[in-house]
Amino acid sequence: ASDWNHDGPLPDDQVQNATDWELFYDVTGTDMLAVSITKKIPGGLAQDECDDLPVEPGQPACDVNTLPDGSTLVTDSMHVMDTHLAGYWFRTTLTLPDGSVLTANQKVTADSWAQALQRCVYDSGQTAGLVEDPALTFPDPVVTPPPPAHPR
Repeated sequence: ASDWNHDGPLPDDQVQNATDWELFYDVTGTDMLAVSITKKIPGGLAQDECDDLPVEPGQPACDVNTLPDGSTLVTDSMHVMDTHLAGYWFRTTLTLPDGSVLTANQKVTADSWAQALQRCVYDSGQTAGLVEDPALTFPDPVVTPPPPAHPR
């Protein structure tokens, strides 16, 4: 558990004031699934559209859908090459009408988009089902932290 003013976990005695939660799952030994739930960040950017990054050959196209309740579901992908996060990433983001964001990020180690798509453990329908699950919630902070100096 964390809040919008910290990049790392909150101390145990502050968990009740969390504004975001992250869960990490080891999927294959080299690949992972990260699920996050974030309350609306005051002054933060909306996460309800496609990035304007160039698309590589074989990369799945970004898809944006507005759901009946007003939520926005974005399915996107990216290739990260130069960090400890290197790999092919498949991201499903649900932005709720209140501005809260639920995200499933699946990292796949591969040599190409074709190989990454083949090695994907969860497809976009499964990750959409995960972020759309009404049970995936957490309470509002007991004490809301001050707005961040530099919203993300």
